[in-house]
Amino acid sequence: MYTDFYGLIREPFGTTPDADNLFLSPSHREALGSILYGIKERKGVILVTGEVGVGKTTILRRYLQIAAPPQQPSPHPQQTVHLYNPNLTFDRLLATILQQLGVHPAGAEQSEMLTQLHEAAQAEHGRGGTIVLVIDEAQCMPIETLEGIRMLTNLESAHDKLIQIVLTGQPELEALLERHEVRHVRERIAVRARILPLTEAESLAYIQHRLDQASREQVSIFSPAALRVIVQAARGIPRRLNILCDNTLMAGFRRREPIISRQIAQQVVAEIDDVQRVPLWKRREAAVLVALLALVFPAGLYLEWFPTGLQEGLTPPVGERPTRQRDMGREQAAPALPRPASPAPPLESLSPLATAHAEPPIVKPPAPLPPPRPRAGPTRARAGERVASGVAEEGGCPGSRGQGRPGCRGRRDDFIGGCGIRGDGSTVGGSAGCGPCSAGKGAGDDQQPPPRRQGVLRCGVSRPAAQGVPGEDRA
Repeated sequence: MYTDFYGLIREPFGTTPDADNLFLSPSHREALGSILYGIKERKGVILVTGEVGVGKTTILRRYLQIAAPPQQPSPHPQQTVHLYNPNLTFDRLLATILQQLGVHPAGAEQSEMLTQLHEAAQAEHGRGGTIVLVIDEAQCMPIETLEGIRMLTNLESAHDKLIQIVLTGQPELEALLERHEVRHVRERIAVRARILPLTEAESLAYIQHRLDQASREQVSIFSPAALRVIVQAARGIPRRLNILCDNTLMAGFRRREPIISRQIAQQVVAEIDDVQRVPLWKRREAAVLVALLALVFPAGLYLEWFPTGLQEGLTPPVGERPTRQRDMGREQAAPALPRPASPAPPLESLSPLATAHAEPPIVKPPAPLPPPRPRAGPTRARAGERVASGVAEEGGCPGSRGQGRPGCRGRRDDFIGGCGIRGDGSTVGGSAGCGPCSAGKGAGDDQQPPPRRQGVLRCGVSRPAAQGVPGEDRA
């Protein structure tokens, strides 16, 4: 799309591995040389590792071009088996190798397939050639399959290895080979090479190399400032350089900019960074948000479904639903339940004599006190006996305190006690008082005591009608 605008004959920054546009940095050159040397000298196992996108697959394809040049006979013919999917069992791996060599597996047994592969390798060695097994992305290989590679290294002649094995993969492959189960394979690795990321100078040379390969003459499309932004963001990974440069050319074409400026490069880098990776602070922020939601959500459910009384440690009354009051959009808890009333006083303090001048107790409505149990008849009778006995000892009935006759107890009204004597000394119904009161008038007085009401003592104490007061003259 942008090739005509920038004077290019094709897109210079394709993401597909292209052996024709291979840029050989020192580490790339060393890796390719290690593969060619190990296969030519029949070393057995060659290991090439590197980070994602540094060009391992491109190096392998370049080797295949060198090993089998088109329309040119090779003095050392090779049959190469290239496995792009290493996630296979060892039996399936053997079957795949035989199929690519043009040998039909005679059976499904592992020993039978190993025998067939050994015979095919010996035949190829007799013709001066060799069999090369290339396994890309070998870090994805099962540990059992990687351990089985040892059996392939045992296929050898009197002097040479019959099968040359090239293992390429990410740095995780090196860690996998350090495991104890595959130590026999690790010890058989004869050639090692590691492809390193490009330096800043190598990255600038890589970009210019790609532009030169895609144009008829040397062109200068990127400004120095834009190149610095792209190189710094790519961190020496050729695949990332291709992606950034291709997107930058697209952005410059949309803006009709013949020279890619720093602003365009920065915008492209920011967009790709947002898509390809999430910053660490965003990941931490998301983790904190998830943790807060995990704490707040159960708490909200608890406040929504459980009554307020239960939250405060109190049980609400049966049949009463918890209420929720809202004031200006804020929820308020219902008022707390009243505390229980104070304990009831003892029964002795509830008698008429003790409670005559006592103040009534204050009882809160939500928790009324139960009514006191009534006293039995004998108890009231004993109270009357105590009053009568007091009259006999003192020589008169308990009188009022400061009213009427001394020694007579009565209410603050026209009558004193229950003796029938008014406050001015007159009697009711011609009565001169009760026996004890009239006894003070003198011996031999023939006045009779006034008649009594049935069931009521004259001194205000009720009793059964048939029972008299001890100490009173019944004659």
